[in-house]
Amino acid sequence: MMTNTICRVEYNDYINKNIKKMGISGIEHKREVLPGQFLHIKPGSDYHGLLLRRPISISDVLPSTGIMEIIYLIKGPGTAELSRLKPGDGVDVLGPLGNGLVLDDNVKNLLLIGGGMGVAPLLYAARYYKHLSLNGIFGWRDTGSLIPLGAAKDFMDRVYICTQDGSTGHRGLVTDIFCERVEDIRPDMVFACGPVAMLKEVQRLCTRFGLDSRFSMEERMGCGVGSCMTCACKIERDGNWQYERVCCDGPVFNGQRVVFD
Repeated sequence: MMTNTICRVEYNDYINKNIKKMGISGIEHKREVLPGQFLHIKPGSDYHGLLLRRPISISDVLPSTGIMEIIYLIKGPGTAELSRLKPGDGVDVLGPLGNGLVLDDNVKNLLLIGGGMGVAPLLYAARYYKHLSLNGIFGWRDTGSLIPLGAAKDFMDRVYICTQDGSTGHRGLVTDIFCERVEDIRPDMVFACGPVAMLKEVQRLCTRFGLDSRFSMEERMGCGVGSCMTCACKIERDGNWQYERVCCDGPVFNGQRVVFD
């Protein structure tokens, strides 16, 4: 059940260069919030020329307060407008939206693989599925683009960090660590979010190792509720492919069914 609400900004703090974490209270929802769902946020007034909302993944839901957190990169005029909001300001929020990660009861060991800003929704997955055996492999370009794991680190058995330039953790890619550690971790399911190149390689490796996977896809969105088809991606069905909408058919899809061009 989605609602459109004027909510309250509780905090809006830098956690790295050009990356902020915002806590939002007052978001009404009648169903349990799942990892992979997102908020569609109006960044400013129409006279600023910012007509479209910005879809941003939910990075945590704090159980004691109900505050929902988002982590976003300040990249364009919309996110720049969000970055100016202060505690006590109102923000127009539509959501939670989309279909999140639902695991079968036979999944006991979950591996989280995230790259860049795609790490953000995996942080909530760690809290939500903290009763499982959890491992995480997270990578960034460099230390300046890293997202602190915060409380999510406490929910995981093992955490592997890498940067492409070697400035923090292992030097290389998340898929390097995946190959090296998959036999030790032996996951029942892989949940991944990140750049297309990363997901494409994770998909190939999951096929190689015979692993089930779920991908949280990131696409540009217009309406956020399935009407405009801006966020369509190719999904394999019965040997063929069809376009499905990331905003309402996803964002979480069976990773082996995503068709990468």
